[in-house]
Amino acid sequence: MKFYKLFTTLLFSSLLGGCHLLGDYIPPDETTTVTKTDNGLCFAVPNAGDYRPATIRIRPRNSPEGTGFSRLMPALSINKGALCIADSYYSFPPNGDFIVNYSLRSPTKQRERRFVVVVFNMVNGEPHLLKPRHDEAPLLHGN
Repeated sequence: MKFYKLFTTLLFSSLLGGCHLLGDYIPPDETTTVTKTDNGLCFAVPNAGDYRPATIRIRPRNSPEGTGFSRLMPALSINKGALCIADSYYSFPPNGDFIVNYSLRSPTKQRERRFVVVVFNMVNGEPHLLKPRHDEAPLLHGN
């Protein structure tokens, strides 16, 4: 009888608290590199497999959350291990700090999503990678 009480208590507390044992898991954010190519700005996608972009958000670094450019199911693809954003899709200003967040989904790995955060500075049209702050990639920092 004590076992059932303990089990019931643990079950209800885990349901209320969002216990990871029951499948409530968010993978940590990833970071990657950014380069300028003839195809636009390209973000490396290691182990790309059959992942596809599911969402993308682009905004100036110090702008409020929810501002900027945002698309569900963006008309982008991963080619040769890189997700490239052509100038015809989104034109980055030649100078300034930017945050690009995107998520990747796989049709064969339904439960596996990848979340990527890239923070960079544009100087005369060339991207330079910056380290994300805690508030820009909280899951990257272990919270």
